[in-house]
Amino acid sequence: MNATAVRGRTLFVGSFTPTKGATGEGLTTVAVDASATGLRQAGIDLGGCPAFLVQHPTLDVLYAASELEAGTIDTYAIHDDGSTERIASIETGPSPALVAIGRVGETLFLFTSHYFGGCFAVHRVDDDGVVGPCLDLIDRNATSGDGEYRPISRAHCAVFEPNGRFVLATDLGQDMVLTYEIDETTGKLTERSAASTPIGTGPRHLAWHAGGRLFVSGELSARIMMFDVDPASDKLTWRGQRQSLAEPSRFDGHSQPSEITLSHGGRFLHIANRRTNVISTFATDGDELRPIGDVPTGGHTPRYFAVIDDELYVGNQNPDTVRSFTVDPETGEVAATGAELQILHPTMLLMMRRG
Repeated sequence: MNATAVRGRTLFVGSFTPTKGATGEGLTTVAVDASATGLRQAGIDLGGCPAFLVQHPTLDVLYAASELEAGTIDTYAIHDDGSTERIASIETGPSPALVAIGRVGETLFLFTSHYFGGCFAVHRVDDDGVVGPCLDLIDRNATSGDGEYRPISRAHCAVFEPNGRFVLATDLGQDMVLTYEIDETTGKLTERSAASTPIGTGPRHLAWHAGGRLFVSGELSARIMMFDVDPASDKLTWRGQRQSLAEPSRFDGHSQPSEITLSHGGRFLHIANRRTNVISTFATDGDELRPIGDVPTGGHTPRYFAVIDDELYVGNQNPDTVRSFTVDPETGEVAATGAELQILHPTMLLMMRRG
């Protein structure tokens, strides 16, 4: 794929493609101008099914989870002009919804969450950014040792603890937030602890706060759940929950939250609400989340958004747009810039970081 030389920031947008029964075309490179108000398509890497993206921590290499029954991790080289080239693909578990990357000691691992497969898998990444075969896979849809049946697993999300001591992961179907340890030598997974959320909350995505707090989006309950993370034992202690909308009285029906993330050093929390079509923002400076506001995304079904510095970008799956916003660094208020770009079925947005 050839792309025009990118000035300023480069945004990667993944999409569900016809292999998933959707209309997306593949991995799109978007150029963002210096004022963060203009968006233009700089290129597109056709094919694959790049549903979720992460970048190598030091190399110009991008990894995508292809959320198909025969799931793969696809590797893309990022060229100097911001264009991408798919250079490798390796099998992982079925239907990978998310891929996380992190170091355990000196070893770099990819950790994949498989929504329809109900499992978590681990791959080692070598010094050149090459992904090795699956080292371990935990199937959470298996029965427990005493034969007791558990609800269907919907493994959804994972984040590495900043020092690589453990991985936090959500199981939306079993209403659990799990703590896993990865053996640096073998890549084997060990479950260290499990924290239950209220039945029917459907924990989806995670936001790790440097102060030792964990925020979880509850897709089914339309709540933001909060835990304290013990720095010694790594166990989670329930802190409470609140509705995922800043001003819920302004809206009717279920909000169905999806992505949740922190910005500005953890001072602000943002969450996408797919049925009310807003990004809701809260301040984290107290014991409870302080509502700041709900801002319309200019479309429908905002599955994912990305925040970098004072910029926020949202992918609306209907009507197939990526839109640009600003975040006030003092108040946290989100405002639309008016910039919009049509991209078919956007599912994931990732701002490029140069290695």
